[in-house]
Parts: sequence; C-alpha cells; structure tokens
Amino acid sequence: MDAVLRYHVLSGRVMMAHLVKVESASTMHGVPLRITVEEGHISINGSKVIGSDIAVSNGVIHIIDEVLLPKQ
Repeated sequence: MDAVLRYHVLSGRVMMAHLVKVESASTMHGVPLRITVEEGHISINGSKVIGSDIAVSNGVIHIIDEVLLPKQ
C-alpha cells in the first residue's frame, strides 16, 4: 500500500503549469509518471486530470479519474 501512495506523490509544490511543459515527473516511489497533453486534455499515465492546483497545507493536489498503480 505504501508503494501505491508514494507513486501518487511528487516532491515539492508542483503546479499544473509546470507539468504541462514536461513529458514525465519522478514520483516519491522512484518511478516516473508519463504526462501527455492532447487537444487541451492532460493525462498522467493515461488517467485524465479532472481537477488541478488545489492548494493544501503540505503541497498541491491534482485530481485524476483513476488510481495509478506502479508496475510490480
């Protein structure tokens, strides 16, 4: 379970404006996420981003439409 949680976390306060400029981002699990932008839609490992840049006390939340699972 810890691996799944760390696979959803990036280090620092990463805003969507930064993510759309890169093709991948390294997770706290140590495995990069693939970021794509197609026709104005942003996806992370194929999961659609449905909410972004939600500021919280310990970082920023971006909401996706499914759980990401690291490869075993």
